[in-house]
Amino acid sequence: MAGSASLFVWLGALGILSGAAWAAWNWLDWTNDYFVLTSRRAVWLEKIIGLYDSRRETPLSMVVSVDLATDVLGRWLGFGDVSIRTYTGQLVFRGVSQPATMAALVEESWRRVQEKNEREDRAEISAVLRQALSPDEAGAAPAEAANSARPAGAARAVGLDRWTFQVRFEEKGVITYRKHWAVLVNTLAAPSILILLFVGLLGAQIGGMISGPPPETALVASVVLLVPLAGWWVYRFVDWANDIYQVTPDQIRDIYKKPLGREVRKVAPLENILGTEVDRKGINGLVLNYGDVITNIGTTRFVFQGVFDPNGVQRDIVRALEALLARKRETQKQQRQGEMVEWLTSYHEQTDPGAGSGEGMSEVPGSRRPSDLGPFEPDENSS
Repeated sequence: MAGSASLFVWLGALGILSGAAWAAWNWLDWTNDYFVLTSRRAVWLEKIIGLYDSRRETPLSMVVSVDLATDVLGRWLGFGDVSIRTYTGQLVFRGVSQPATMAALVEESWRRVQEKNEREDRAEISAVLRQALSPDEAGAAPAEAANSARPAGAARAVGLDRWTFQVRFEEKGVITYRKHWAVLVNTLAAPSILILLFVGLLGAQIGGMISGPPPETALVASVVLLVPLAGWWVYRFVDWANDIYQVTPDQIRDIYKKPLGREVRKVAPLENILGTEVDRKGINGLVLNYGDVITNIGTTRFVFQGVFDPNGVQRDIVRALEALLARKRETQKQQRQGEMVEWLTSYHEQTDPGAGSGEGMSEVPGSRRPSDLGPFEPDENSS
């Protein structure tokens, strides 16, 4: 009986310790989850200690609606879910405290982004009108300055047939990524082990450490075996080097090319991106800082697999998208401004014949300018 009681005590203590450890681990996991709202984007940072690291974000300029969902317990305790919807996806802030306040903050930030764009539009329209109506006082044309600052466009495709160990390089406006060193090491493990094994056996044979065929025969046999192994090693390295991901000024690309084989290219416009995610799974991904970057484009997902510094890759994509949207907004503003200036200039010329192209033209005898006319009175002789 004493032994059974002692066993139950130990089992109870073990259960209490396990429950305490589980509670502590969940508390630490809870402290590592963050919902971040900036003036330009909404971000969800999720981290499971030693196992998983994720980052999901969406620009506020692409938000379609903000939804709020609570249950009975959530309404009693003051927590719920806030869903930020884009055209075909959503970013969910789960279990946030005071969800109504969070939803209001998201909507306010969304509204401020729209108001800021409208204020910038009005300010630039005013500057263009002042220049059009008073060209001597306006100075340099803002449209010309904007055009001069605009990039020349997407550069040609680069990155293929570049035989280096770089995992990220930038050339002519195109950022190219390769998979991480860990992926390369895993790819080259089998041929490298076999090559080292054969070289070791050959050295031991030549050194007399092991018995076998004559050294000349062993050398010839080893060379015959090492040539295909070296070809296998080179093939796998070239295969790793040719699997690249690119971010250009207006596109993202996923290029898969087999040595001496088929090449597949996936291309999507940056402007169709609805959101990005970062997944780093496992201890290796967290320690070596590599993982997947997932880009949602409509119903399609572009996955940059096993890239180094996935958070940095995500920032590159978001910055390229923001730069593209800024250029498109600038182009649209200039088009609207040009149309408005044409209409207002025409109106100004009609109300003031001395302005614009009408200035310097001879007046018809007996005619008067509209500014010389008094209040309109009907002509008694008119029929």
